Amino acid sequence: MRRGWQAACGQCGIAAGLSEPGGSPVVSRNAQIVLTTLSIGLLAFLSPALADPSGTGSAETDPAAFLAGETTAWRLEVDGVARRALVYRPEATTGGTGSGLMPVLLALHGYGSRAEDFSRWVDLRALADRNGFVLIYPEGLPIAGVADSLHWNPAPASENNKSSSDDLGFIDALLDRLDGPLRLDPARTYAVGYSNGGMMAYALACYRAARFAAVGIHAGTMLAGTAATCQPEGRTRLAVFHGTADGVLPLTGGEGGLSLDAITTHWSGLLTLTERPGLGLVAGAVERRVFGVAGSAESSVDENVGLVVYRVHGQGHVWLQFEIDSHSADDWLWSFFTRR
Repeated sequence: MRRGWQAACGQCGIAAGLSEPGGSPVVSRNAQIVLTTLSIGLLAFLSPALADPSGTGSAETDPAAFLAGETTAWRLEVDGVARRALVYRPEATTGGTGSGLMPVLLALHGYGSRAEDFSRWVDLRALADRNGFVLIYPEGLPIAGVADSLHWNPAPASENNKSSSDDLGFIDALLDRLDGPLRLDPARTYAVGYSNGGMMAYALACYRAARFAAVGIHAGTMLAGTAATCQPEGRTRLAVFHGTADGVLPLTGGEGGLSLDAITTHWSGLLTLTERPGLGLVAGAVERRVFGVAGSAESSVDENVGLVVYRVHGQGHVWLQFEIDSHSADDWLWSFFTRR
């Protein structure tokens, strides 16, 4: 019997097109991401050129290893396990604060996906260039004996957890080692995850709140086990996006995953937030709930807002796309992250 995230996300990859036989999917954006399949050869042709330093080597200390405007396939070893990530250094450092430190965003793929695949489907490089942040696509590990099972392990260690991946340790090591060459800003470290990657984003808000200022979740759920052990040492702000037509990780929860309403109650209570009805909205297919620090001004979604939940009618298990105040959901998310 599968328990924890394996039960909640057992079909995440297949339903989203991430594990279809005969090829790998790429993205076409319209109202929402539509996943199609192309041959491996065509995907290789379409993918951006990658610089590829061998091992950890000089990349840990040499900024020139990460060229502006290029994506670097970076490898590192964490506790004897080989790990990898794609690292994109923006064209310009417009996101600086005068300190010379750069903000950073981790984009976490879904179950069964690879970092390259996810970077094509959810290409945030233009967003990174406009805002001057380092963009990292880390890659999960496979489950032993399970094909196409690259995943994130957001669950506490237990005898029922089939995954032995220490992904919290991997993300810590990844940020620590990239800090040298890229000078990352510890006060402006963010993550956004899709599906199983969204589960991992919730785990970061629970177990690494002192490190992550904010996280975003697309079509992900929070595990009951994560919620039960969630005692953050800090206040990570959250933006949650979920489609009402999601048949893989439905809004109602199930099989170890909490419902969207339960997740909302959990985080608003944990962070001692009060709902701001005046900032809620129902615009076409989009509903929004906003929660902020009690007693703070309620005139805008400002730095005192700790939780925003978007319920998008008609969209399924996808990277949700819609406009918010004439901005794309991705642009709005970065603006939410950086309100201070």
